[in-house]
Amino acid sequence: MLPLRLSSGESTTHSSAYSLPVGSTVTLRPECLDCVQNPAMARRLCELGIRPGACLTLGAHVAGGARIVTVDTCRYAIDRQTLQSIGV
Repeated sequence: MLPLRLSSGESTTHSSAYSLPVGSTVTLRPECLDCVQNPAMARRLCELGIRPGACLTLGAHVAGGARIVTVDTCRYAIDRQTLQSIGV
């Protein structure tokens, strides 16, 4: 697990983006996509703006176990498995 710095300046430790509380804003570290097993999935996440240095805001859980994720001005519903593969 890597230490994570929230936008409020406090540090916490979580293993994946899925485990963060609702409303958390995080800046992804350089190694955030290292645990994504599928290179095509890592590339797609980068296309969506979910890449090292990006600020993510985790929103509510939605149907099927997905969560709302805000990156800049875009909002996405991302499934549990994908969020669990994004290390924070």
